[in-house]
Amino acid sequence: MSNYTLEPYRISQIDLDNIRYTRIKSNDRKKVIYLKYQDKKKLKNLVFQTPTLININNPIDNGNYYELDIPLKGQNTYKENKLINFLDSLDKKILYDAKMNSHKWFDIVNEGTVNYQKIIRNSIDDNYENGMIRIKILRTPEFETILQINNKERISADNIPQNSWVKMILECYAIWVNQNGFGLFMRPVLVSFKPKEEVNYNYNFIDESDNENDELDNIIDTAAENTNIFIKPSNIISDDSTGMTTSQLEFPKIINTDVNNTTSSDNNELEIDSGSGYTETSSENTVIDNLPLKN
Repeated sequence: MSNYTLEPYRISQIDLDNIRYTRIKSNDRKKVIYLKYQDKKKLKNLVFQTPTLININNPIDNGNYYELDIPLKGQNTYKENKLINFLDSLDKKILYDAKMNSHKWFDIVNEGTVNYQKIIRNSIDDNYENGMIRIKILRTPEFETILQINNKERISADNIPQNSWVKMILECYAIWVNQNGFGLFMRPVLVSFKPKEEVNYNYNFIDESDNENDELDNIIDTAAENTNIFIKPSNIISDDSTGMTTSQLEFPKIINTDVNNTTSSDNNELEIDSGSGYTETSSENTVIDNLPLKN
């Protein structure tokens, strides 16, 4: 099992142009393009830490892994927006690199367009208009996501507190490609939850005052100001069925390249299908113009 004792990168430290694609493995169902981060002259795991976010959901058991959707809503608006901007930039980087490497990445995809699964998914809950990110909590012989309470006590996925704060260390691990599309697999390395403390208001009822009408006169009625503080951004569109957000990438006719199929030991790494179930596309599809291929 890999040992993650080093500090993760801060988002502000990461230069996305230093992403390097190291190797490709495939079988008849999908292809996986592994990536690393070039730090000076060394290739390292691209591992970063999120700010504190809120967890409102219970994990969903998918058999060999759990899925958890976490809103991009936190304790600090500045850090929250910084994370969102980083993930949006990461999407753009992957789309650009996909255009440059289309002849290598998409030989298992039909000619024409291919759907890209964005990192940030739309939320059907208007309270979380920034969207959500979906993590896959893993437990395999090769890798296990560490789950903790208060960054100390180990817990199982079944004991994740629903109403809690959460901090994560995530690894940008690989690009997955299948017949339904492609996207980035972010592997959660460490996830720590902190249950939200309930505030107790120890008030007692008092006798009603005879001067209640005088008190009401001192409250200014602001209804006439016609001020609406609940403004929903017009550019946020939610998929009522899945909350998924996709883009479309156009690429020229694919020329098949020789890619060795994986051995039986390789197949173990490919068993987690990050794109499984991604069969629907939303109305937010974006068509990307063709760029010249890189040899």
